[in-house]
Amino acid sequence: MYAATIDDTRYTFQASGSLWQDALVMLDDQTGSLWSQVIGEAIAGPMEGTTLQLFPSQHMTFGEFARAYPQGRVLTKPNRGPEGSTYDRYFASPDRLGIFGRQDTFDRLPAKETIYGLRFDNNRPVAISEGALRQRGLIVLADTEPPVAVTLDTAQGGVAAFELPPVATQELVRVGDTLRVSDGNVAWHAVTGIAVSADTKRLSPRPILTAFWFAWVSFFSDTRLIAETP
Repeated sequence: MYAATIDDTRYTFQASGSLWQDALVMLDDQTGSLWSQVIGEAIAGPMEGTTLQLFPSQHMTFGEFARAYPQGRVLTKPNRGPEGSTYDRYFASPDRLGIFGRQDTFDRLPAKETIYGLRFDNNRPVAISEGALRQRGLIVLADTEPPVAVTLDTAQGGVAAFELPPVATQELVRVGDTLRVSDGNVAWHAVTGIAVSADTKRLSPRPILTAFWFAWVSFFSDTRLIAETP
């Protein structure tokens, strides 16, 4: 999710109909520049080299959203009917890489394994495999700036990332639906980051991107990978 305002000017975007490295390219209506969906940067046109501000977002069920944000607004999509998505076959095929087909030269993970990616200003990008997150339920990146916790709603599949305050960077554990420091006196809801202990502030969400491994590593070749342990 990106901010649509650049230097106090609001821009409107649409799909350009083009792909770059098998990822959507956006077109802004104001200058006709082309923007990469993955990195949020203009790759051609008058705005080339400009980067959109990345906003944090959370992957959660509508039920979790309604509980966390009772006044939240909901964007509804047209009902596609029983035929489903035009990409269903592509998603179901582990051998089809990209719309036009790419050779599988990717290592460390199966090319189409789902990962959750994070970017940092002063640290390497991090990719967490879906298998690793399902295995652990909580992954703490204590050595990044800022430190980050990535959590999974094991029942509904929602994923969230939060910046951690100093009190939570050591011995943070997950107990059911809560994140707690070792003494148990400071706690937050694991998916929404809402404080569930007295005198504790809500955790700030961190931008996180869901992608196939081959797509993520095509953009961020130096990424650090956290994968499922056998």
